[in-house]
Amino acid sequence: MGQIETEDSSHIAKSSEHRCPHGNRRAVYSFDRTSEKLLCVQCAILYPSVFRRSLAISVIVGSLLILINQGDVLLRGSITSLVILKMCLTYMVPFCVSTISALSANRV
Repeated sequence: MGQIETEDSSHIAKSSEHRCPHGNRRAVYSFDRTSEKLLCVQCAILYPSVFRRSLAISVIVGSLLILINQGDVLLRGSITSLVILKMCLTYMVPFCVSTISALSANRV
């Protein structure tokens, strides 16, 4: 049992050694398999390929969801500030899901 604790604590110590150069935050994400450079959460979210992919997925899926959920309101022309807020949130959901998926797949 002591060996398991040692392995866990060495893993924690090893992951805490890597710090992001942009604010000394803990770096645990890697998108480049040829490099040992690790990124923190903020840098990983803004990593160009992750951000572009999440944005593209958000536009496609969000637009489909808006057509499904708000299509009748749009066709009637009865758009209110609440509907606009719902439409903005509709784009945020696939963006967040895509970004979280990319981060979880590239966590070291």
